[in-house]
Amino acid sequence: EQEQEQELEQEQEQEQEQEQEQEPSPTPPSSSPSKWGTPDALMELYNRLAPDDCPAIEVLSAGRRTKALAYLKAFPDQAWWERVCQEIHGSKFLRGKKNTPGHEHFVCDLDWLLTRGKDQVENALKVWEGKYRD
Repeated sequence: EQEQEQELEQEQEQEQEQEQEQEPSPTPPSSSPSKWGTPDALMELYNRLAPDDCPAIEVLSAGRRTKALAYLKAFPDQAWWERVCQEIHGSKFLRGKKNTPGHEHFVCDLDWLLTRGKDQVENALKVWEGKYRD
């Protein structure tokens, strides 16, 4: 009987874990590192490596998750994203320290990196290429 009860408890725990994994609700940053290639891991990398001048991501909404997945598919290499975050450090403009007409209050954030500019080129790619470097 004890063995059956233990097996039942284990099955219930597994079911609960699976249900939690399937929930698409917004998620705050976790304390344990996520597997690279996931939106959570990209958010953690950005929050860890981007300059303090840039706002941290606190919630990974469904919209952010969708955009992150698309960008991770296009640019899957972790080192590539690390370089993007490092490039931000070398740009006063991206850190909000050198405003230009029309961009008086601009500061780079993950949402901006996960969009395309007016030229339809991915902002993250332009940062990676050093186009905003001082």
